[in-house]
This record gives sequence, C-alpha cells and structure tokens, in this order.
Amino acid sequence: MVSVKQDLDEANKLFALKRYDSASDLIASALESLRDTFGEDAPELAPILHIYGRALLEHAISVSGALGGGGTIGSTEDAEPTTAPEMISGARHEDEMHGDDNGLREQNAAARKRKVADEGNFDANKEEEEEDDDDLGIAFTVLDLSRVIFEKLLDGSHTQESHQESKGKGKFKPELHLVTGETWSKREIESELAEVRNDLGDIGLETENFEQASDDYEASLDILKNLLPPYSRRVSDGHLRLGLALEFHPDVEQRKHAKTHIEQAANVLRRRLVQLERVRSHEDKKPSDESANDHLWDLDEDQLRREKKDIEEMLKDLELKLDELAANPSTVLKDDGKPVNPELEKAIKEAFLGATESLASDSELHAPPADKPVNDLSTRVKRKKH
Repeated sequence: MVSVKQDLDEANKLFALKRYDSASDLIASALESLRDTFGEDAPELAPILHIYGRALLEHAISVSGALGGGGTIGSTEDAEPTTAPEMISGARHEDEMHGDDNGLREQNAAARKRKVADEGNFDANKEEEEEDDDDLGIAFTVLDLSRVIFEKLLDGSHTQESHQESKGKGKFKPELHLVTGETWSKREIESELAEVRNDLGDIGLETENFEQASDDYEASLDILKNLLPPYSRRVSDGHLRLGLALEFHPDVEQRKHAKTHIEQAANVLRRRLVQLERVRSHEDKKPSDESANDHLWDLDEDQLRREKKDIEEMLKDLELKLDELAANPSTVLKDDGKPVNPELEKAIKEAFLGATESLASDSELHAPPADKPVNDLSTRVKRKKH
C-alpha cells in the first residue's frame, strides 16, 4: 500500500502538470495492485477508476487537436493548473465545484473530430488516432464501472465491509473509506458521481455519441443542482454541456430542448452577477449551509472584480450562441445521426473555441468482449506503451 499511495500521489502531481500519459501509467499500476488486494469492483477502486478514466480522456483530447490542445474560454490569466479529482488527498473542495469552467473547454468536442491534414504523415497520424480511440474506449469502460460502484454505494447495495453491520441495523449512511485513510460522506460521493457522469458525457461528445452524452450530462446536472447554489458556475457549465449535446441529438424532439438549457446556462451566470454584487456590498453573509455555500465569499475585492469580468465575457459568448440558434433553429443530421449543418458547426467553433478543425471520420466506443464480465478490469487497465 505504501508504493500504491506513492504512485497515486505522483500521478496527482503529473495530472496537475497536464502530463496525462504519465499519470495514467502510474494509476494503471496502482489499480493492478489494488485489484489484487480489494477485488475487481471494490468501493475503494471507484475514485481511482475515475481519475484513471479522466487521465485517459484528457490525454486523448490533448493529442487529438480537436480542442486546440485543451484551451479554455472565459479563463482568467492567473487560472489554477488543471487538477485531478481528489481521490488521493480527500474530497473535492466546494470552491472547485463552484468555479469549474472545464465545460467551456470541452463542450462540442465531438463536432470537431480530428482531421489528418498532412498526407505525408498519414500512417503515423492514423496510428495515433487509433491509440486515441483506444484510450477513449478504455476511459469509457473504467468510468462506467466507477459510476456503477458509486451508485451502488449511494443506494446501499454495495458497501464496504466496515459498514455492513450498521446497514443491517438501519443506521446505514453512505460512506467511502479511501485507500489513503480519508472518508467521504454521502455528499462527497454524490459530488464525485456527478463528475464521473460529466466525464462520460465528454467522451460521448468526443466520439459523437450525442444521445449518450445527453443522458450523462443530464444525470450529472441533476446531481449538481442539489449540491450547489443556483448561481454556481458549475451549474451553468452543466446546462451548457447538456444544451450542446442535445443540439446534435438523433431525436429531433430532444434537439428542441438545446436552446432552453443554453438559456438556463446564461440565466445562472446572470444570477451569479447579482450574487457577486451582494457579496461585494456585504449584503449577504457567508451561508453555513453547504449547498448554499460558494467561493465568492472567499475572494478579495480584486478577485471579485476579475470574477465579474470573467462572467460577463462568458455571458457574451452564450448570448452569441443563442443568436446563432435563433438563426439556425434546427440541426440537420445525416442518416448516421451526425450533424451536417456546416454553417452552424463553424459558428460554434468560432463562438466557443476559436477552433479551425473540421469534422472528420466517426469514432465508436468498443464494448468489452462478450465473454468478459462487466467488472473485469483486465479489459480496462492498460499499461501505456513507452
């Protein structure tokens, strides 16, 4: 366990430095050891499966060029480095949940799949794309296993040994003991599950599986709305992701809800501006209720000013997006369910990422072999080639 904890600690540092490939190597090694100790689908593995899937996803995005190397929109010049889900040092902080803008970085990735531009390097690029797709397939299956474990922890059907007795006496409360010794409460488990569903949605966008992306984003948003205040940037982010996935949903009726969620994303930010002014004028004291808490109360005057500027810039982007939706009320899809509205695709790129990539070939997630049980990690934990 000492070596496992060392691997996880180092992986967390590598993730923060955006060295996702190296981080995934260390996490895969830790998972192999933990699987032997705890079992294939032990609760202790759920947070580590999450960060493993997240590292594979981030690596695939960073090398694909589909998102311009993972650039952000609406981020401030002193933005913090990318951080991994805190399965190593404890539960995620509330301010990380409130201030997360990653959705404004990853949304609509699927509508800009990578394109091989250099014919002379076709073979090398094709091999790299195949490895990226393999990363995404593994990321999907480990994240989905993490989802199943977290959901079973919350409904009481899957508990750690130390909680079996209390569950039988009717005193059961969902808890998760991490391999590092910390304990997560129900709220912290729900927070992590919301991010797992969000990451699954990101894979759905990246692989152009808009129906799956919509389902996962909606599930994530439903959890977040119960955990965070109605003016949380993370809630706005959740509405935005869901809206962009619904825009390309194969069901025409579902696509009609895209505009509603993008409007809600903008409304949440408008409410945040109002709350920000109340904080600046000291009209509101910092709430004691966790679900109403927000990092706004921890910002100084200069940080509040930059927060306001940041939100106003994001609102402009959202309003531009809404104008585009009004001008292009429906997205035409091909027989395979992929969007074929080039003007809309171009507008989305310019509005949210400034990307120059074009749509390319489809990419499908591959399910594990039929003879493999759903919780068999041997099909999911991959040691990267060096």
